[in-house]
Order: sequence, then structure tokens, then C-alpha cells
Amino acid sequence: MLTIFLAVPFFTLQAQDCTSLLNISTGDSSSVIYLNDSYLGSGRISREVKKGKYKILIKDEARKWGAQEIVDSISINECGKTENLEYSFKKTVYLRTIPDNAEVYFRDSLLGSTPLSIYRTVPQVEIRKTNYKPVFLTAEDLAQNPLIDLDFMGKRAPESFFKTNLFKILVGSAIALGTTAVYYKLKANKTYDQYNETKESTLMDKTNRYDLYSGIAFGALQVNFGALIYFFFVNE
Repeated sequence: MLTIFLAVPFFTLQAQDCTSLLNISTGDSSSVIYLNDSYLGSGRISREVKKGKYKILIKDEARKWGAQEIVDSISINECGKTENLEYSFKKTVYLRTIPDNAEVYFRDSLLGSTPLSIYRTVPQVEIRKTNYKPVFLTAEDLAQNPLIDLDFMGKRAPESFFKTNLFKILVGSAIALGTTAVYYKLKANKTYDQYNETKESTLMDKTNRYDLYSGIAFGALQVNFGALIYFFFVNE
């Protein structure tokens, strides 16, 4: 009777210590590891676990959209055992295009739009975008150059008149001509006032000359504005 009494605590203690060591490794420090939906760590973890069945979930990056996932499970049926699990992700290449939002196909199946991560095991892809020349790339092509500059094949929209050098020249000359016309008109008014005070003929000559300069600048300004209006309607 005494023997039975002493054995009960022994077996209870043995049951409480019935654990095994679970080692999970991916070889990728950016990967995140979950056990039964509980986060354990990144890259490589070691945990003591009790008997039971466990679900393993591994993602190649914690917050990357469309990240690769590895789903597995393991049953721990013994005590004091060490389980070593190693996993690896499929290698990918990050495909980008200029411009982006180009569709990527493999055997007429749409893989997605650029920028896009593609498994290196995909032998060939086709890149399509409206008004751009299609591009066929092998896995080797993608590995060597994942940034593809697409060739435009459509009709380019005409450049806005307001962005052309002609518009800048006409506006600049209009400002210069307007300033010149005002400048000489003010000088003409000033010399005319002096003429009225002194009646010197040279002052009248200067007044007439300044008025002429102002008139020429103002006339050129009108032509300039006419050209601005004409090219605006022609280009729009």
C-alpha cells in the first residue's frame, strides 16, 4: 500500500515533464514561423513541446503582399525526442517594367501585373501592355535583367502648347516688349513736360523719338499677342 502511494507522485511528475524539442529552420532570416497560429520567431527557432499534433505555418516575409507560405504539420508522440525540420522557399525574381502595370502571362495564364514576384522555375513569360510592344523573356533573361523598359508602339499625345519653348519665348518677349513700350512712353511724357517749361526744340525731338520707340514696341507687342492666340488655337 505504501509503494502505491509513493508511485503516484512519480508518475505524475513524469507526465508533466513529457516534452520533446522541436527545431524549425528555413535558412532565411526574414521568414516568420508560426506554431498552431502562435508566432514563434524568425528564421530559426527551438521550442519544447508536449505530445500532440501541431500545425506549422511559415511565411517568407512578415508583411509582404503575396508572400510565399509553407504549411505543414507534425505529431509529437514520444517524450525526450528531438525533431529537426528544415524548409526552403522557391527562389523568386522581382520583375519591374517601365511603365508599370504591365500584364505578365505564362502560357496565356495571367500571373499578375508589374511590379511582380515570379518563381524562377517559370521557364518563360510574356509581358503585355496596351500600345506597347510585347516582350518574351526566359528565366535566364529575368535573372540577368529584372527591369524591362517597354517599347511604345502607339500614337503619342501632342505636347501642350503651354509646355513648348515657343510659348515660353512668346511670353518672355511679350513681357519685354510691354516693359519697353511703357518705359519709352514715360520718358516721352517726361521730356514733353520739360519742353512745355523750356520750349527747347531738342526736348521735342526727344519726345517724338521716345514716342516712336514706344509705338514700335507696342506694335510688336500686339503682333506677339496675336501669335500667342494663333498658336494656342492651332495646338489645342
